[in-house]
Amino acid sequence: MSLSIDEITAETVATLDPDTTVIVTVNNRLVWRVQALLLELAGQSRAVLQLPSTCSLSRWRDQLHQERLFCGDNTVCRHKLSPFAARLLWEEAVEALQGDTPLLDLQQAATRAVAASHELDEWQIQVQPHEYTDEFMRFMMWRKQYELRCRELDAQDDNQLYNTLVDAIADGRLARLPATIVLAGFNEFSPRLRLLLQACAQQGCHIVSLALPGFQQSQRTLRAQKDRSREWIAAAHWASAQLAADSQRRVAIVSPSMEADAVFARRVLDRELSAAPFAPAYGYNLTVGRALADWSAVRAAFRWLSLI
Repeated sequence: MSLSIDEITAETVATLDPDTTVIVTVNNRLVWRVQALLLELAGQSRAVLQLPSTCSLSRWRDQLHQERLFCGDNTVCRHKLSPFAARLLWEEAVEALQGDTPLLDLQQAATRAVAASHELDEWQIQVQPHEYTDEFMRFMMWRKQYELRCRELDAQDDNQLYNTLVDAIADGRLARLPATIVLAGFNEFSPRLRLLLQACAQQGCHIVSLALPGFQQSQRTLRAQKDRSREWIAAAHWASAQLAADSQRRVAIVSPSMEADAVFARRVLDRELSAAPFAPAYGYNLTVGRALADWSAVRAAFRWLSLI
């Protein structure tokens, strides 16, 4: 069954029945933007306004899973593994198959195996026999061992629940589905997401896409630098010039490798982000999330758990 998704405007969404409509966004941040857009359309004409349920894709999948539990779906396992528990179980699976050549970093191997397993299912990747490598064969052995342990525990992780959720909807085992599903912020659909939407469409759901208003970009300038250090220095100079022209302006520097650059970036910003040499630096906020395993207390907790 081919999936046809029509595009509608926010004005049309505002006319839909909020009790039978769900708006699914690509991330949590877009939830607030969509709700603000609908509220803006309503204006001051109504004192009380009921909005359709709006949530991210991952949150919506959780809601559908909860619906499965109320429908008495026998294919649902007794336990749902959290990401932390699933990672530990992957570590056990990898460790059990190490053989005579133990890995130097078991946690990293398990983390990459989790990501690889998700990508394999999300994009329905089919590896042909002539494309097999030693690394792929080892990964598939880890995955089979992991799935065996999940069956022994009668447990499923988020990735496995996603797969069984698609089958449950396609088989009609969910009693309640929204009449209209509005998608917001999706530029592409992975094969597994497309299967989920197709299953919903087969059960009578009307699937549409919300056309979000765009933002007019004032100017775009591309400047190449020789290395990452000069990129940061140039970015700091640019931000300083913007703030010198308007001290109330808010600017942002986005780095795809902020975690690795955090220390150097802070040193550059403290030195370069000022109106004049030796003047106090403009105030700024640097946000970066360290990996949980980088914290000594968490590493100690992982080691204690490995002894259980």
